Amino acid sequence: MKVEQIERKRIRQFKIRGLKKEDLLPLHDLLQKYDYCEKTVFGKLGADDIDDILVNYLPAYLEIHLKENSPIDRLVKIFILARHLDDDEIKGLLEDVHIEKLMDVGVLDRDEMGYFSNVAIFPCKWAFLATDHMFTTAFHPNSVYPLGMDSYVLARALIDGKFQNTLDMCCGCGVHGILAARQSRKVTGIDKNPRAVNFARFNALLNQLENVEFRSGDIYEPVEDKDFDWIIANPPFVPSPEKTLYFRHGSESGEGISKSVIAGIPDHLRDYGYAQIVTSMVMRDGEDYLKKISGWLGDEHFHILALGTRFGPIHRYILNHVTTDVRSPEYYRDIVTWVKSYRKGGIISIGDGLLNFKRTHEKESISEFRNFRMPKPGQDIEIKQILDYMDIYDDNEEFDKLLELAFEISGDVQFCWQGKKPSGEVSYGALFNPGAVFEGVLNGENERVIFDILFEGTRSGKEIKAKFEDRLKDSSASKDETFQRAFLNVLKEGIIRSI
Repeated sequence: MKVEQIERKRIRQFKIRGLKKEDLLPLHDLLQKYDYCEKTVFGKLGADDIDDILVNYLPAYLEIHLKENSPIDRLVKIFILARHLDDDEIKGLLEDVHIEKLMDVGVLDRDEMGYFSNVAIFPCKWAFLATDHMFTTAFHPNSVYPLGMDSYVLARALIDGKFQNTLDMCCGCGVHGILAARQSRKVTGIDKNPRAVNFARFNALLNQLENVEFRSGDIYEPVEDKDFDWIIANPPFVPSPEKTLYFRHGSESGEGISKSVIAGIPDHLRDYGYAQIVTSMVMRDGEDYLKKISGWLGDEHFHILALGTRFGPIHRYILNHVTTDVRSPEYYRDIVTWVKSYRKGGIISIGDGLLNFKRTHEKESISEFRNFRMPKPGQDIEIKQILDYMDIYDDNEEFDKLLELAFEISGDVQFCWQGKKPSGEVSYGALFNPGAVFEGVLNGENERVIFDILFEGTRSGKEIKAKFEDRLKDSSASKDETFQRAFLNVLKEGIIRSI
């Protein structure tokens, strides 16, 4: 079957009035029973991650990867690949009463070819998320975005902590607010698309949650008088001269909506609260990216950790995002329109980005850019630890508390070395495992001394400091200040970690 033939009937909205989470428990339990998780679902399709699942590879998925037609194969067929199941196949999974309920709600439907799902259901960490189908050509302005790599990156980077009130901006299907619910007393999600809000409310019920609320509105409008201790957002961020897909197109610059979200953080984030935004990193010739982001925050004090990866030339990005059929006569026109738009805006490169903020109140703000690798399923990014270490740079009391812990060399480090450049200058380096999210830098001799002390077996923070001061060559510098800077550097770079 050709890709253009796999369009599916789209529901307008789920029928959720009067729907209880118990009504969706049979579907939830079915997905759990057959281990419908990222590792299993992606693995069934021979994919390492979500961006390895390709619509044009559908024949191989059906004829080779899912040929066994086991229960998990059938779930992947109907909820990921948008395929039909016959009576025996669907009734081998669910009882008649549960099938009828899912048809009444709008999840399942039936035609002359059998049963099919109106929606995709993606696994993401421990949650299940209904969206519009990935395997379709029928995207519309109010489509609910199927989970993409940006969704999973933010999910794997969500700060590990306990929060009172969390805000999920541009929530789409609700994936990040739902994941945050286990760490929050209350979560509020906002999206401009009422259909996305409907999907998000359905997903909260599917995941058996009661502390999540989703509202329809523009940016901060529905919560203009509220503040939060954690703000997360996945706004539309594709630089585009088009305005056809609300869930994707983020103004001609790509930064219109992201800028509004970031500019509103000072009015809605409490002191020492955190904010995280996944976005495209749009680079322009001669522009200081961190200075630009800091400017959007105004005069408030924030630490900024900007993570970027997969930067590439604009032609590659444009080819990946122009939605016009390559066989269409409009394709030539649209490519030219996009290129002219990017040149007009001075865009020279675009990468995938994750912006992380911590409100510091009166403390000195620190901004840092780091390259990172896309985390894989089951791999989390420790954002909070890096932002919190920024707090300690000029806080001796907090640093002394940190030294009460024990430390070890990170499992991501294979080895460190010392060498000389052709100029004769001594250099230091660290080799990280290929799968590490960060590839840290060993900045100098003092950092190397700390690494050596841990390599020799010392674990106590206070003992590491004492041995460092014994070996410090430059006696003119403040030993306390020198150690504090070097120690926080190796922690921040992921070369050592607390245990």
